[in-house]
Amino acid sequence: IQSHNLSISSGSHNSNMSLSGNYFKQDGVIINTGFERYSGRLNIDHDITEKLKIGVFLTGSLINAKVAPNGVV
Repeated sequence: IQSHNLSISSGSHNSNMSLSGNYFKQDGVIINTGFERYSGRLNIDHDITEKLKIGVFLTGSLINAKVAPNGVV
């Protein structure tokens, strides 16, 4: 199993930003099987006024699953 994470955060008086990414890989017990995932997230917050705040939250992932054919034990 491999799992790697990376996060970056930054901010100022009115704005905050956070960016993170993840990689996960697990080999299967049968030859040529396994699971692999890449994922990421982006958060941005900005205070427009004291009473108004806007935010953007984006997330995504890419999955590659190699499963054994039916009937293979």
